[in-house]
Amino acid sequence: MGSYILESEPQILELSYYAGLGSKNSQGFEMWDLL
Repeated sequence: MGSYILESEPQILELSYYAGLGSKNSQGFEMWDLL
């Protein structure tokens, strides 16, 4: 858990939002949300 700042092109951020980040994203981990 923690707060992070992600900076990238909008298309890359959208991809990471829907695909997840990290190695355990298929199990529901590594999800993020806009604050």
